[in-house]
Amino acid sequence: MKKKTILFIICILLLTVGFISHNYKKSTLKTPNGSYHIKLADNEELRTKGLSGMSKLDKDTFMLFTFDEVGNHGIWMKDMLFNIDIIYLDKDWVVINYYDDVSPGTYPTVFYPERPASYVLEMNSGNRIKSGIDKNTKVYYK
Repeated sequence: MKKKTILFIICILLLTVGFISHNYKKSTLKTPNGSYHIKLADNEELRTKGLSGMSKLDKDTFMLFTFDEVGNHGIWMKDMLFNIDIIYLDKDWVVINYYDDVSPGTYPTVFYPERPASYVLEMNSGNRIKSGIDKNTKVYYK
C-alpha cells in the first residue's frame, strides 16, 4: 500500500512539472539597449498560460505573445507569482503603450492596449526601462 501511495505522488508531481514547464520556442529581440532572449507564446494554449505559475523569469528573457489578428488583447495577472512590465506593440513592432510594475495583486484587473495591438511583451518589473523601451520605440524581432 505504501509503494502505491509513493508511486501515485510521483506520478502527480511529474504531471504537474510537465504542465508548468511548457516548451516555449525561443528567439531574440533587439531593443535600444541590447538583445534579449524571447520565450514565444504563439498559440492559444501558450498565450493562455503565459508566465502564470512560473516562479521567475531570467533577467535577460522576455515573453513575446503573438496573435493571429490585430486586436485589443487583454493581459491579466491570474496565477502570477512576480511583478512584470507589460508592453503592447503594433504590427510594425513599435510600442503603443505599456504598464510598469504590474503585481499579481491586480488580478482580476485586465490591462489593454490604447489601440489594437499585434504583440505583447512581458518581462520582469524594471526591465522596460533597462532595455530602453518607451512609447513609440521600435524593437526588432528575429
